[in-house]
Amino acid sequence: MSQTSSAPAGAPSSPHHIVAFDPGDLALPEVEHLARALAHSLAGARDICTYPVSEPAPHDCAVIALDVAADVATLLRAVREALVAHGAAAAGVAVWSADTGAIHTSGDLADVAGAVNALVARRDQTGGRAILFPGQDDLRGVLPIRDMLARSAITAVDSLGIPVDPDTLVVTRDFVRPVYRDGRLVLALRPRADAMGCFEQPDPTPCCAMH
Repeated sequence: MSQTSSAPAGAPSSPHHIVAFDPGDLALPEVEHLARALAHSLAGARDICTYPVSEPAPHDCAVIALDVAADVATLLRAVREALVAHGAAAAGVAVWSADTGAIHTSGDLADVAGAVNALVARRDQTGGRAILFPGQDDLRGVLPIRDMLARSAITAVDSLGIPVDPDTLVVTRDFVRPVYRDGRLVLALRPRADAMGCFEQPDPTPCCAMH
């Protein structure tokens, strides 16, 4: 990370459960839509992430961190029923419980592998692109970096080698997609003519599209 501005120390506690699913070859917008629908049906979502996997072909999984305690078997059943209701019956599912530290799965082995990889990355905060996270609704318009860190779960920014400070302005375009990296939720930035902007844009060109 070439340039970082960090929030005060004090990472949030682990979620009670993490749910991940691999929907196969759905396009990224469809995966995001399905993840939001699933999170709504489960309730208690802290954050939602997408996670790219390469096998058997490049595609995206989704991960939902939940702050609501629940019986694992009941949660697995609820996830499976919700996926069936949304036309994703074949999706592989993995659920991690903070109480036991165990990962429970549902589905064919080939379909579950991607979900497990996505779940572990979110649990360890080493990967995952957040499409929903605490404080996201407060990151609208143009904000200084200090306010972005103070108002949300984002703990650092990566300005790709360009000098920034807490007062540097960021044009969010109301579209902020940080990623988990090395135990932090990091927002990548890039320069604009008038300020810095989020690296991922809501309407990227193919060469700049980023998962």
